[in-house]
Amino acid sequence: MSSPSCSPPSSSPLLAWRRRQASRVTVWQWQAGLLFRDGRFQRVLPPGRHVSGIGGLHVGAVSLNPRTSLVSGQEALTRDGFPVRLSANLAWHVTDAPRFYAANGGSDAYAPEPLLVAAQTALRRVISGHDLDGLLALRAEGAPLDEALRAPIAAVAATLGAELEAVTLRDLHLPAEIRRMITEVERARREGLAALERARGSRPRSARSPTPRACSAATRNSRLSVPSRPFPPRPAAPPRRSSSAPARSCRSRSPASPSRSPPPTSRTLDNLIIFLYRRVSIMKGRRMSRHADRGLPSTPRPRAG
Repeated sequence: MSSPSCSPPSSSPLLAWRRRQASRVTVWQWQAGLLFRDGRFQRVLPPGRHVSGIGGLHVGAVSLNPRTSLVSGQEALTRDGFPVRLSANLAWHVTDAPRFYAANGGSDAYAPEPLLVAAQTALRRVISGHDLDGLLALRAEGAPLDEALRAPIAAVAATLGAELEAVTLRDLHLPAEIRRMITEVERARREGLAALERARGSRPRSARSPTPRACSAATRNSRLSVPSRPFPPRPAAPPRRSSSAPARSCRSRSPASPSRSPPPTSRTLDNLIIFLYRRVSIMKGRRMSRHADRGLPSTPRPRAG
């Protein structure tokens, strides 16, 4: 009795459907699908499921999301001979998916090698084109150094079908001996400033410069002060008598000459005495009136010895 004939697996409709499902590629909405037939690019596919691997068809996908790549530290000598290491971050995205796919060798590499090499070369060129002080000043500002790195890297990114968004300098590494030297210079400068402040604080108050508040007060007082009247001119001294002229006696005074008025000091003293006498009389009268109201004698009683 002959064995029943078995059909080949390829003739089964179920197996054929499974093979068609297994050869499908999904292109997501953040990707660009690329259709190749017999190794030649045909067209860009929209997001969805597409057949690949049947009849010489191949579907590739390239991500269009923004990407960030880290450029490792590149060490080079500055213009004045100091070794410096720089690292940077690149922000870029794909603009031409077929060109990027072809330049990357048929893969969606996260960071293509030509882009990283261009960034490393730009970092080395920036280090060798500046001295140490200029490089530190540009590192503090940030923007000029980023612009110097951007131009050569953006040109290479355009040939790869990508667009460079930004270049940010990440780290600037100095050798230990150079860091120690910079620290010593900064410490000496700080110590000099501290010594200058101590010297200013130890000066006497008379030698210190006036404060802005005192200066403003002095200026305000000088503006508000009334200018004093000029003193009258001093009368000329009488001519000296010669020794041959007869001396005039102090007692021989003409009767018509007016009498001298007492000096102002004696008049002030007389007025003060008169004022005190009146004050004492008023106080004594008040005390006598109070004693009379209370029925007390006007004169105080003698104290017992």
